[in-house]
Amino acid sequence: MIKFESHPECTLCDLCEQANNAGIPTRTLLDKSEYVYPKERALLFVGQNPGNNEDKRGVSWIGYTGQLLNKFIEASGLEEYADIYLANACRCRTPQGGDVTQKHIRTCRGYLFDDIDNLLIKYKEVIIFAIGAKAVYSVTNCSSLKESFKSQGKSIEIITKTRPTQSEYIRVFSTFHLAVLHPLRKPALVTAVEAHFALLKRYLEGNFVPNDEIEEPEIGIPVPKVLPKEVECDIETYGILQGNEQTVFNPIKSKYIDGFDFDKQVVTVNFAWKDVDNIWHSAGYVFSEPKHLVIIRNWFQRISADGILLVGQNIKFDLMYLASADVELRYWIDPRRITVDDTLILCFLLYEQHPEKGLKEMSTLFGIYDYSSLTVLSKSGNAKSPWDKDLHKLNGADSVITGKLREYLLKRIEERYGKDSPKLSPECAWMRNAIVWDTFDLDLNGSTLNIKKLEAFHKKELTRCKRLEKVTEGRHGIKLKGKGSDKPLRRFFFDCIQEADLLSDSRVKYTDKTKRISIGVENASLLKKHLPAGDSLEIVSNFQEFKERSKIVNTYTRPLLEKPRAGIVTRRGNIGMVYPSWYPIPSYFERGGSSDDKVGGQTQGRFSCKKPARQTEPHSIRDCSTSRWEGGKLVEYDYSQDHLRMAALLSGDPILMDVYLSPLNKSIHTETALSIFPDANPDDPGWKKSDKYKLGKTLNFLVLFKGGPGAFQSTALADAGVEVELEFCQNAIQTWYRKHPVYKKWQDSIIELAAKQGYLVLPTGWSRTFGIGPSGVAVYTNEICNFMHQTPCAQLLQAAHYEIIKEFRDLHLKTLICLQIYDALFADIYPGEEEVVDEIIIRNMEHPYTLELFYKWTGRYIPWLVEKKEYKK
Repeated sequence: MIKFESHPECTLCDLCEQANNAGIPTRTLLDKSEYVYPKERALLFVGQNPGNNEDKRGVSWIGYTGQLLNKFIEASGLEEYADIYLANACRCRTPQGGDVTQKHIRTCRGYLFDDIDNLLIKYKEVIIFAIGAKAVYSVTNCSSLKESFKSQGKSIEIITKTRPTQSEYIRVFSTFHLAVLHPLRKPALVTAVEAHFALLKRYLEGNFVPNDEIEEPEIGIPVPKVLPKEVECDIETYGILQGNEQTVFNPIKSKYIDGFDFDKQVVTVNFAWKDVDNIWHSAGYVFSEPKHLVIIRNWFQRISADGILLVGQNIKFDLMYLASADVELRYWIDPRRITVDDTLILCFLLYEQHPEKGLKEMSTLFGIYDYSSLTVLSKSGNAKSPWDKDLHKLNGADSVITGKLREYLLKRIEERYGKDSPKLSPECAWMRNAIVWDTFDLDLNGSTLNIKKLEAFHKKELTRCKRLEKVTEGRHGIKLKGKGSDKPLRRFFFDCIQEADLLSDSRVKYTDKTKRISIGVENASLLKKHLPAGDSLEIVSNFQEFKERSKIVNTYTRPLLEKPRAGIVTRRGNIGMVYPSWYPIPSYFERGGSSDDKVGGQTQGRFSCKKPARQTEPHSIRDCSTSRWEGGKLVEYDYSQDHLRMAALLSGDPILMDVYLSPLNKSIHTETALSIFPDANPDDPGWKKSDKYKLGKTLNFLVLFKGGPGAFQSTALADAGVEVELEFCQNAIQTWYRKHPVYKKWQDSIIELAAKQGYLVLPTGWSRTFGIGPSGVAVYTNEICNFMHQTPCAQLLQAAHYEIIKEFRDLHLKTLICLQIYDALFADIYPGEEEVVDEIIIRNMEHPYTLELFYKWTGRYIPWLVEKKEYKK
């Protein structure tokens, strides 16, 4: 057994100053008396740093995370395959409330590498399992935990002190910091951690990833006469070629930003299928070769004619580039002609919190294929030409692995959720197809901004920001931004909170890490309500206004006007076109670009978009929207109170049901306001602008998501500008639940079901994973209730969107759906088409396919209504 050195006298960094036991050494998992050492391999677990329990006893990995680690090791049976050792990136605990920095890790790294050196002397192989981002950084110098998940099992080079001229290679695996699994944090991530331990075990067993060779694609062959009901497709775009960098992932942006015309963007195309003997085949094509292009067209024609399911990994990407590259392909690549499925969405449906989202990392995680033998990879962009055999091998591997991954995911879904799960239903398959086409349409359609209006607004906001800076510094000597502004502002805010007697007020916000008083707009809003008139109030008001306006300038107007990747891509007179990237689920592109370009999406079923983030822009920016058509109109079609209608439908609460079924045009916000303000007068002409009405509305939405008194208090101030006491908030919530006992019973029942199952599933197959048992869902109660309203509502709109775009195509309309913002669709209406567009959109939004599923699921009916709003030219 190896004796590892402790370093109690170490003073290389400041962590030693408050440590009871400095320099806690690496140790074996078990005492010598309990275990026979050595085996041929050593498995070294590396954590972040000791906690309080470890610091008191001078032994690492004995606290909460150490106990969890022991359970994972025992459950995985890892002791059978290797001698196990436990270490930390830093060997001293951090002060309470502090955190280990990268500087600390670099300082302590030498001790860790000395221990690795000792292990390498004694064992034929050393494997490292890094637990948490800080441990990953210590071992690999990679500061991103998510990036490390893309390189599971990768060998890294180690230079040791005893053999400085000899390189050693060690395989490194990684997972989340185990503390994240605490019931009060993110216990739902346990499935991801289990998958990482299973991956490690497969490696130790010698079954890391199959090395089965995939049959090389046949190049340029005709479409086979016999095809199965499912065909996989994958393309490689210009970024795969040596010397080309792909920085954007929309074909229109590729043309105008990266400078590659539409017909030059696609390099190779591959189709894969499985024959009657269950053998996979693939066919590869060079897009720029005319004869190959004809065959590619034939493939799509055949897929359409035979009703073959087209499968891909992030298939929207492939379809967008193919449809943009060729007019005939654009004809066939149409939601009316082709049904698609996406393994990215299937993986999400298996377990929506898997951090692995790329084909290659999922292939490694699930033990499907080892990409390390391929010499051309999408990330490296090193293919020599479109005819490079290694490029076609990659393209073929991607297609075949997509098919194998789909089979694996469907099998795992059945094992986890049962063969009768909605996830395996035709309705779920319909939904998967619909959201691919919705986002395909949104990506290519883009949306339009009035350039002059946006420029004028930008100038106005920028001028006001500069004025606020000048006035505040000139009159009061306080800088609102820039070097030297932070400390004086923090001191000023502290003094103001003290002056307003708010130091013990629960509404005061503090920074997450340092727990200092925040200088954000929330505290500014609170102070404005409590400070007396004078200099302090003026400074706070100026600061809040400056923060709000500078955010508009820096986050919205400047990027929209000056940065094509995140803003206006093309200009035609006063018309500026933007092309956000739309994400139906959390996902990213593997091909080139920065990490920020690649990541987007929400777990709650809503679409999201980035660069620009048009869904979250303030109304002042959205008011700069316009139509791309001369004489056209930009129109918003918005669901009326969709979350409250969904609450009525799912719960069957009689009062909520009556509001939406009654012919008397009742208002649920008025009903709630009257319940908490019995003396209120809803007949007052200004009723809907009154504080009482606003609080009733705020309470309705808050209770749907099981918000508490503190949330009600802060939301009322932030959204409605109304300050209320905490006791009032508590009483108002209790009053709401007394009035709606049926809704409360239903809400409690879904939380209980989530605790029992560890997840909830909708009839569309979408789900959310939580912890098991009451403690496992305690931290998720808001998300549980949110999921049961937000996701169904999002899927109503998505289903309607899909049917709308098909009808537009049937009637050869030029009107385009250009934005989808949670509960609203935006149509860029071509002149003369408004009447027919109104009918199509409103009919489909009020009667979407998925609404029928929820009617059937609940055995109830609630009507959905749509409101229309026009944007001025």
